[in-house]
Amino acid sequence: MNIPFVYLILIAISLLNLSLGLIVLFNNRKNQVNIVFFAMTVLLALWAFTILMNWVVVEGVYVDFWSNATFWGPSFLSGFLLYFSLIFPRNHKKRGAKTLSIILFPALILFILALFNQINNKTYNPWTIERGFGIHIFNIYFSICAIFCFINLYRSIRRAVNIEKTQIKFVFFGFSMALLIGVFFNLLLPLVFDYTKLTYIGPSAAGTMFIVFTAYAITRHHLFNVKVIATEILTSAILLTLLTRVLFSNTLQDLFFNIVIFLAVLIFGLLLIRSVIKEIGYREEIKKAYDVEKLAHQELERLDEVKDQFLMATQHHLRTPITSMIGYTDMLLDGFYGDVSPKTKETLLKLMKSSKNLNKVVNELLDLSQFQLGKSAMVLKPGVEIMPILKSIIAEVKLEAKEKKLYLRMEKPEEEIPEIKADASKLEVALTNLIDNAVKYTAKGGVKIKVERPDSKIRIIIKDTGMGMAKEDIEKLFSKTFERGEEAKKMFGSGKGIGLYLSYNIIKSHNGKLWAESDGPGKGSSFIVELPV
Repeated sequence: MNIPFVYLILIAISLLNLSLGLIVLFNNRKNQVNIVFFAMTVLLALWAFTILMNWVVVEGVYVDFWSNATFWGPSFLSGFLLYFSLIFPRNHKKRGAKTLSIILFPALILFILALFNQINNKTYNPWTIERGFGIHIFNIYFSICAIFCFINLYRSIRRAVNIEKTQIKFVFFGFSMALLIGVFFNLLLPLVFDYTKLTYIGPSAAGTMFIVFTAYAITRHHLFNVKVIATEILTSAILLTLLTRVLFSNTLQDLFFNIVIFLAVLIFGLLLIRSVIKEIGYREEIKKAYDVEKLAHQELERLDEVKDQFLMATQHHLRTPITSMIGYTDMLLDGFYGDVSPKTKETLLKLMKSSKNLNKVVNELLDLSQFQLGKSAMVLKPGVEIMPILKSIIAEVKLEAKEKKLYLRMEKPEEEIPEIKADASKLEVALTNLIDNAVKYTAKGGVKIKVERPDSKIRIIIKDTGMGMAKEDIEKLFSKTFERGEEAKKMFGSGKGIGLYLSYNIIKSHNGKLWAESDGPGKGSSFIVELPV
């Protein structure tokens, strides 16, 4: 079957444009830009088809029909081009169906005029056409759409940045070239010189140039991905081969068979490209989620740093008035300002105790901030004895144990405990927290303290008969501040939740170890401290 070369070009261009339109549509079917672009490719294919039919049908009642039908595609295509220039590339939601309807209303009028043969009429020869009054409406509408499309794209280029600017430049270049070619071959030659033999160049060369550049601009961010490039090239190569078989089919049966194969491969290729793009989209989403998480983590670190700085500033400002309170209360108790009545002395002793407790909290917070900032507040000195420190702590905590009817005793070491290198005041804070916690969280029974000397270490075991702990609680016992277990909150509601964390870091700064052991909730706990000799 011999098919004229021009017919083959129009068929090939129609299939190519539809293929590009489907690729872009499947890229993102919900995006308005992609939908409008697909509509333009359909209209361009319709334009090519009507030109083909206008050449094929040279006699009979349908001559005028197909001659006027050649204006369907370019009429609606002009409107869609103008609308596309308004929404590309940002998919403006303000430009909805109402705007599109207003723009396409003249195209609808031209379509009706074409149906009644009012654009081209009395056409008895495909190369000799008599124009109707509708052609003037078409020329005005086409010119207005082209001018405003050009202006919109130019403004968008000036406003856009980065990838958007590049995308619009591609569309602008494709539109400019298509406009020049289309005006020359489809308006200037037919209307001025009455020469229509080259009208096929409009939908083929000009239209395809715009479609290709626009398709590249829309999917540009995907074209830099190796997988998509490989998939698109492979699919395009197969489709081009099959299209060649379609165009050069020898019989009608071969033509039908080749078209079916081409369409099947086209659908499969589009689905393949779509799946690859989806996979890349998922990866991009994962990367975006990772970036968001990273930013959130950085913000948390920044807030944590602000918190530490706030704590340090607050503690330094609190220390001065608390020290003054303790000093003036001590002077009052010593009778520096005169004799003090027993009732007043009792109140002053309570004030002194509260002030010292508050000063202890402030010191703990200051030490805590130092540890969280990665600074060590330890001054290790040799010749520090453990036993006097433990006895002092027991004497301080014994009153609370007595009030709760608990025993608090320390076993006599089986061998002499040597001196160690330590910061005596900080070590006392750490051990006080451990022994004080043991008493606070024990309802009955008591607390036993044992000191051993395994190898070149000193081991202090603080064993209670208190509430005990689950294994999962032990694992995170020393890792968090200002947090306590639910059972601990029920038993002792006013705890600060920083004692264990602080003790752990103090012991660690002494090159020692601190860990906890328990057989489970309600079975008591043991806190073990190891310090190097």
